[in-house]
Amino acid sequence: MRVFGSEPIWNEPFGELVLRWFKRQPAEVREAIGGSAEAQLRIERRAARVLELSGLQPARPLVTPREWETRWDARAAWDHLVAHVRTRGWDVLREPGTARGTRWAPTALAESEERAIVISEQVVEDLERLATETGCLLRLTTRDLAPIVLAREVYALESPRMGNPPPEWVEQLAAAEFARRALGLPFHPMIFDLLAPVE
Repeated sequence: MRVFGSEPIWNEPFGELVLRWFKRQPAEVREAIGGSAEAQLRIERRAARVLELSGLQPARPLVTPREWETRWDARAAWDHLVAHVRTRGWDVLREPGTARGTRWAPTALAESEERAIVISEQVVEDLERLATETGCLLRLTTRDLAPIVLAREVYALESPRMGNPPPEWVEQLAAAEFARRALGLPFHPMIFDLLAPVE
């Protein structure tokens, strides 16, 4: 068994994470979706389609903690995403932020000559703290987590190019699945959505 954390959520497959999310939704949302298997299918289809149409080359999947330790290169992952964003006429900035909690930094349009995705350092630091406090056994640093935040922003940049958007819940969770596929992560970034405290 692949063990990524002392808490069960870190070791669960994607389907179980989707089931966790599904059970938390109001009855009317669950009824509209039809079931967690249907939710999973919609999320995976959307993420795969956006990744395909983006032209972004996904990283080779890392499967075990050992592969993460020996093959993960945070700088290369970051640079790969930044290079892709720049082909779309955008830049990427990392700034000290004032974001509270563990919410994702929104895609920001800098009203200047260049458009930019602004990654709040506070958001990345909050994710590092959340991983540590919830039993993640991988040594996730801000350097490791910044590409994950950026990958979700890349999804937000690419998704509107596909036309009519799906429901908001699909977009939110497909962004996490997109990040997992694009970066080849051995754990699922959706974990952070499920662990984030409700404010």
